[in-house]
Amino acid sequence: MRYADSRVEFARPFPERHGRRRERETWELRGPRERRRERGDRGERGERGERGERGERGDRGERGDRGERGERGRGDRERQHRGDSQDSRPVEREPRRGERQRSRTPDGLPRKSEAINAARSAYEESCRRLQMAQTEADAAEAAYKKMQKAADHAIDRKVAEESDHIKKDVEVKLGAMKAAAKNALALALDDAELQLRQELADKIAQMKKDYQKKVEDEHTRIRRKHTEEAEDAEAKVQEEADDKIKELRRKAEEEENPWEWQDARDKAVEALQKEEEKLDSAKRRLETLTGQPVQERRSRSRSLLPRDREKRKRIPPPPPQARRD
Repeated sequence: MRYADSRVEFARPFPERHGRRRERETWELRGPRERRRERGDRGERGERGERGERGERGDRGERGDRGERGERGRGDRERQHRGDSQDSRPVEREPRRGERQRSRTPDGLPRKSEAINAARSAYEESCRRLQMAQTEADAAEAAYKKMQKAADHAIDRKVAEESDHIKKDVEVKLGAMKAAAKNALALALDDAELQLRQELADKIAQMKKDYQKKVEDEHTRIRRKHTEEAEDAEAKVQEEADDKIKELRRKAEEEENPWEWQDARDKAVEALQKEEEKLDSAKRRLETLTGQPVQERRSRSRSLLPRDREKRKRIPPPPPQARRD
């Protein structure tokens, strides 16, 4: 349902002398679309008036018909000029028989009082329907609560019946699980203890082996050290004894050595060597002069001295150990 524009007051009966001016002002305040709709509405009202008054006032109907055709022609020309192919105003239905025709304002919209009455009727109808819907909702809620309560009782009964069997099964399963867990725990503890004991035995055996090797190495080291110390001590004692013997021999040689005969022997050897050198020199000279080798004439007796002159030199006495050998 459309109402008049808020910028314009609802139409009221105007005096005849001011009606045209007020209609023109109202027309100017409306938009192009409302103007087109009003022109179409006026054309329909004129057509209905022409059909109603044709039997009583022929001349007025003829003038109204001419006025309607003229106004319709102007409306058609304006629509053609603006490019409108057809009127966008909805076609109003004809009033039914016995139906009260609504009074409209000059612009084609229903009056404010009728709009208020229609809105009040719609509001009362909505309130009635709301009360009916509220009653139905309350009844449905009560029925739902009743059925929900019955369903809860049935659920509790079924759960109570089955929960006893389930609890018994759970107790049996828990007992079996506890026994199995206890056995598994005992086996696991035994296995762990055996494994640890085996590791301990292996470590002890390895440690014994390692320490046995260490003991043997230590014994070898101690024996070697002891042997070396004993040898060093023996060598030291032997060296001290040898030093003492050497010192005794030196002193004995100094005391008992025939120094005079030794000096005489050295002098005789030196004289012998000089004479031999002279003989050799004379022999070479003779051979040089004669050109022939000289034969030795003297027969030398077997001498205690070595023939080599270097070996005839006095040799120091050997050490005591060499003499013992």
